[in-house]
Parts: sequence; structure tokens; C-alpha cells
Amino acid sequence: MRRRPGSSLLLLITIAAAAIFFGRNILQQQPVSPQAAIAYSKAQLGKPYLWGSAGPASFDCSGLVQQAYRWGAGLRTSQDQWASLRHISKPEPGDLVFFRGLLQPGEAPPGHVGIIVSVRRHLMIDAYARGFPVEYDSFALAGSKPGLSAVWGYASP
Repeated sequence: MRRRPGSSLLLLITIAAAAIFFGRNILQQQPVSPQAAIAYSKAQLGKPYLWGSAGPASFDCSGLVQQAYRWGAGLRTSQDQWASLRHISKPEPGDLVFFRGLLQPGEAPPGHVGIIVSVRRHLMIDAYARGFPVEYDSFALAGSKPGLSAVWGYASP
């Protein structure tokens, strides 16, 4: 069978347009369920925090989320994740919780993200900061770690 000139380019443009239209990162692999993302995060508990790291030996907050959901490079930072995902008001386990966080000069919020494990118990898994491993943290409570009591918003992957 003979291809028409430009058919490969047309196919690539169509795929890219569909990816943009449906809000998908074309580098994403198979969709990951919230339960699978939580299971992945639990398997990372105890690994060290390293700013800018997306595993497998260490993580920062957005790198942990990126790997848990197997997103491509287009959803690497908490800002990219917040901007690309559907914002919600009633989170469920596996949804993401965002915080203002500690930001670099010129960086826009949100600066921190975690994966919700239990809404009722206000429990998430995150890579909080240098000196803290990937761990369970409380959020939206007066006794939460600094920066984790005031939620910026929630998003559904």
C-alpha cells in the first residue's frame, strides 16, 4: 500500500490536537488508577527528599506525584500539575492537595503537592522538604507541619 505524501505529518498533527483538546499529556503512559498511585506512593515511604528529583532513589513533592501517576515531563512541577488538572472542591483518595509552599524567587504558587490517602483523617503522602523522607503527613489541620494547614486547592488526576 502506498502512502499519500504528508499523511504521517497529518496523523501526528491530529494526535497532538486530540491530546491538547482532551487535556492529556501525549507523553503519559497508560492511565493510572488512584489506588495504584497511592500504592506506588506507599512503596516510596522512607526514601529521601531531594529537590528536583523524580525518583527512583529520591523525590521532591511533584516528582513523587509525577511518578505515581506516570506522567510525562509536561507535568513535572506542582505549578504544571495545578494548571493542567481539573480543580475540585470535594477530594477523594488519590486526588492531589496543593499548598502555597516555599517558592523560589519569581515562582508562582502552588509550591507543594501531596497525594491524598484519607480525606476523613486529613492524611496524605508527600515529599515535604529536605531532611524529611517521603512520608505520611496531615493536611488542613492546625497541627499540620508548617505550610500544610492552609490548602491552596484540590485537583483530580
